[in-house]
Amino acid sequence: MSADSDQKSLTVHATAPQIAMAEWLFNELDSPIAQPSVPHEYRVAGSPDDVVRVFYVTTAATVQDFQEASTLVRTITGIRRVFTYNERKALVIRGTGEQSGLAEWLLKELEPEPTSSTHEYRMADFQHDFNVVRVMRLTHAGNIQDFQKQATQIRGAANLTYIFTYNPLRAMAIRGTADQIAVAERMAQQLDKP
Repeated sequence: MSADSDQKSLTVHATAPQIAMAEWLFNELDSPIAQPSVPHEYRVAGSPDDVVRVFYVTTAATVQDFQEASTLVRTITGIRRVFTYNERKALVIRGTGEQSGLAEWLLKELEPEPTSSTHEYRMADFQHDFNVVRVMRLTHAGNIQDFQKQATQIRGAANLTYIFTYNPLRAMAIRGTADQIAVAERMAQQLDKP
């Protein structure tokens, strides 16, 4: 792939399916955002990571907030291919259908008023025991330093490997076993008091 800044063009040398995906992605990122809530998805035939999605994180107030949300999605879903386009607050992922579904759920949970009906996600085809995902908000955490300390305490008490915070909403996403999630919830309830 090569870019020509003067001509504002991109040249791609690849297989026909790769070129088709590149063209879809180019057009997706170069067109106006008609409906950010509508899935912007491309399916790749014959690949284990067969879903390419573009999410527009319009609720992130700043680029830093957008980057935090993107890192949270990558960390909790385990998606290796995550790319950001700051100007449009576009998050591009390529992963399995399960990972794509989890990414969508997480981003809905990170909206100021969560739109998902449940605050827990169970990963059906995940290969490990860490198949329960929960987003918790510590509404009384105060400043960011206090919130980060509480998240560290919860991580230690529940022995969590997968945890990431989203500072603007004092929210944390955690992935673990059902027992780890239960310990984390009890700890969060103890810490989140006025």
